[in-house]
Amino acid sequence: MVVDPLPNDGVDITFFRPETVTAYEVGAKTRWLDDTLQVNVAAFVNNYSAIQINGFDLQTFLTYTQNVGKRRAKGVEAEVLIRPVRGFEVGIVASYLDAYYRKGAAAFDPISGALISIAGNQSGFSPKYRIGTSASYAIPLGNGATLTPRVQTSFASRYYLTDFNAFIERQKAYTKTDFRLTYAAPDDRWTLEGYVTNIENTAVKAGGEFGGRGAYFMAYAPPRQWGVAAGFKF
Repeated sequence: MVVDPLPNDGVDITFFRPETVTAYEVGAKTRWLDDTLQVNVAAFVNNYSAIQINGFDLQTFLTYTQNVGKRRAKGVEAEVLIRPVRGFEVGIVASYLDAYYRKGAAAFDPISGALISIAGNQSGFSPKYRIGTSASYAIPLGNGATLTPRVQTSFASRYYLTDFNAFIERQKAYTKTDFRLTYAAPDDRWTLEGYVTNIENTAVKAGGEFGGRGAYFMAYAPPRQWGVAAGFKF
C-alpha cells in the first residue's frame, strides 16, 4: 500500500494490488565430449497479473505505483560453451523473447494523464532477439604467467525503454563489442589489463522518463572507452 501525499489533488493513488506471476519452464543442462562441450537450453512462459509500473502525477510532479493489467512473456534461451583445448574458450548465447501486454491492459499516459490502452505493447527493455559471442585464450608464458586476449560482442534487436512504446523511447537494433588483454603474474598475485569497450561507439539508450510540461529525460550507456586496470591479491 502507498499513502497519497496530496489527498485533495483529485488523483487517487491510495493503494495498489499485489503483482503475481505464474511461471512455467522446461530446460536441460548437458555436457559432452569429456566436458569440452556444454549445451544448456530452456523454454518458458510467464503470465503476470496486476502488473505494477510507475506513474507520474502531472499536477504534483510526484511518482506513484499503478496496476496496469496482464502481461505474458514467453521465450527460448540457449547457451553453448566450447573448450577445445586447455585455456581456450568460446561461448555463444542466444534468446528469443515475446513479452507483451494482454487485452484490457491500460495505464495513465505520462504526457496527458489520460487512461490509455497498452494492450499489445512490447514490455520495456525486452528485445525479441539477443545474441552474444565471446572468445578467450589464456596463453601460458614461460615463467608461469599468462596473457589472455578476450573479445565479446552482443546484438540486441529493437526495444522500447518503457511499456508505453513511445517513438522517442525506441532503441534501434545494435551491436556492441568489447576487447580486453590481461597479463596475470605467476600465481595470479597481480594482473594488468588493457581494454576497449563499445568499439563501435554505439549510442544505446539506457533509460528515460517523462517529466513535467512534456519534457523527456534520456540517459545513454557509456560510449567507446579505453583504459588500463590493475589488480592485486594480498
